[in-house]
Amino acid sequence: MLTAYGGIFAVFIFLLLAFPTAFIISKIYEVIRSVMFWILLATSFLLIFTEKKKLTALFIFLISGLLGLCVLNLGIKEPLLPLLTGLFGSSMLIISIKNKIKIPVQELTFSKCRMFKPLFGSVLASPLCGFLPGLGSGQAAVLGNTISKTDRKGFLVLIGATNILVMGLSFVSLYAISKTRTGAAAAIQQIIGVLSWKILLLILFAVLISGIISFFLTKYLTRFLSQKMNKINYTILSVATLSLLVIIVLIFSGFTGLLVLIASTLTGIYCNSFAVKKTHMMGCLLIPTIIYYGMGII
Repeated sequence: MLTAYGGIFAVFIFLLLAFPTAFIISKIYEVIRSVMFWILLATSFLLIFTEKKKLTALFIFLISGLLGLCVLNLGIKEPLLPLLTGLFGSSMLIISIKNKIKIPVQELTFSKCRMFKPLFGSVLASPLCGFLPGLGSGQAAVLGNTISKTDRKGFLVLIGATNILVMGLSFVSLYAISKTRTGAAAAIQQIIGVLSWKILLLILFAVLISGIISFFLTKYLTRFLSQKMNKINYTILSVATLSLLVIIVLIFSGFTGLLVLIASTLTGIYCNSFAVKKTHMMGCLLIPTIIYYGMGII
């Protein structure tokens, strides 16, 4: 629920920031683009230096980046599907199956939390990850918590706010600089093409309405599902989900995509054996992007 509260606050923050942010970004993007290599490099090292085990984090970042470089140059259809599914999805499912995870009985409690610091951190970090390539809400949450340090409850608020802001700002990015930073923005671009200010305004209303509805749905469903979750056989659910992911990868990326899924799953399992944040595996996108912009300044 703290994540949901962070999300609903972020909806209203996004409505206030959308058009001013679009105006600012449209004016300074060419300057940002000229130094994109250095911004991405500095952001990557900042994320690594937030870890206690810095060399381990760097190692995971580099091997994920090497995997990303190989996969993105294979020429398969939808390369990100097996790559990201393996690193962040199927690897965690296999670990859950191996460890025979069981969902404990849930207790309903009300947690109080100070909202200002996590919301402040998300507002500062989200525009960076909403407009820059290769960065997402996971990195924004880590950066936001670094900028405005908060406790565990505050971090839940920060994650909820960051997810909404990064998603919303990806539409602003599409409007201001015609760049997509999320799958949802890419889908809108395929359907509509270039966004006008009227379409952006329509998206703002959609964010407001869906945000309010989803908040109250979350309040109801959490209470209902929390009483049922411990009755679910988590191992069977994990096996079923893993099987579905394999089928989806075969359909969209073919047999080569399945091989990529296996390789990225093994990489994800290996990286998860270290006590560092999973966001470092986003090196699979960041390193190819850094190299792309680095080649532009050589």
